[in-house]
Amino acid sequence: ISTTLVSAPTPAPPFLGPTATPFASDQAIDAFAHRVTAEGALAEEKAKQLYRSLLKLKKQHQLRERSGNAPSIHLPKTAPQLYKILSSDAPRSYQPNCYELTLLFIAASRALNINAFGIEDASIVDEGQIGHIVAGVKSPQHKDPFIFDLQNESTQPLQQPVVVSDSTLTAHYYNHQGVSLYLGEDYPLSLEALTTAVK
Repeated sequence: ISTTLVSAPTPAPPFLGPTATPFASDQAIDAFAHRVTAEGALAEEKAKQLYRSLLKLKKQHQLRERSGNAPSIHLPKTAPQLYKILSSDAPRSYQPNCYELTLLFIAASRALNINAFGIEDASIVDEGQIGHIVAGVKSPQHKDPFIFDLQNESTQPLQQPVVVSDSTLTAHYYNHQGVSLYLGEDYPLSLEALTTAVK
């Protein structure tokens, strides 16, 4: 495993419960999603409104997403944790990755009953910690999913889109956390997280 450190170590967040998911919404995300979307709009239009609003939040806080997905000591944030950072008035230097931004988009979309999910491009060979994951939204009117890449600020179609199941998306969280804890030399918690990832 590469030991390149992208950010300083931070305290480990509590592990999620067995029925929790890192892309679960909360009251704050639910309120945000309803506030920035037009009632009565089609699902794909609401998804585009969410995408633009999340990009605006990211730029307002001058957050720099981390380029590349090399193993990092940076501990992953759940959707509510990242939204709390984005919606805070306090200046932040936090650098979310593609996975965390995708979790937040999925959480906000599902708060509106939009069929959002993780998706990756099978044509890209990635040696990173979790690979490059973006959000997809399926519409009955379109064969291919709409793509929302908050890291690269792109909605361009993928060459070979592959849906990432919810269980795999959750496993990514624990895998990411396990590697981060390993790099921080917290080996017992790292083992716990990685064991959870493969269950």
